[in-house]
Amino acid sequence: MKRWVIAIVSLLGVNVLATVVLATVANNGDTQVIPGYYTKAVHYDDRIDGARRAADLGWRIHATAQAGVLTVDITDAAGKPVTGAHVSATGYARAHASQAIDVELDASSAGHYQVGLPARGWCDFSVVASRGTDHLERRISVEAR
Repeated sequence: MKRWVIAIVSLLGVNVLATVVLATVANNGDTQVIPGYYTKAVHYDDRIDGARRAADLGWRIHATAQAGVLTVDITDAAGKPVTGAHVSATGYARAHASQAIDVELDASSAGHYQVGLPARGWCDFSVVASRGTDHLERRISVEAR
C-alpha cells in the first residue's frame, strides 16, 4: 500500500513540476498568437466590405518567397498584369510574432513586385495594392526559405 501512495504522490509532483516549467517557458515575453487581434476583431466588418469591393475589382494576388525575396504578382480580371500599383506588405514571421515586418515592394516588371525579406520560415502578411481609386488587400502566408 505504501508503494502505491508514493507512486501516486510522485506522479502528481512530476505533473505539477512539468506544468510550472511549461508555463514559465511559454510566458517568456516573446510569444504572441496573433498580433493586434483585438483591433482586427473590431474592424472585421470593414474587412468584409473591403473583400466585397476587391471581388468586384477582380484583381488576383499570388505571392512567393524564395532566396530571401518576397515576390507578389498582381493580375486583373482578364489575367493581364497590373502595372503602376503601390504595393506594401505588413506582417510577421510566425516564429517571432512580436517583431513586425513592414515593407514596400518595388516593381520589377509588369505586374511583378519584389522586396528583400528579413525573415525565414512561415510568414503571415497583409498585402495592400493600390492604383488610383482601386484598392485590394489580401492576407497571405508564405514560407520564406
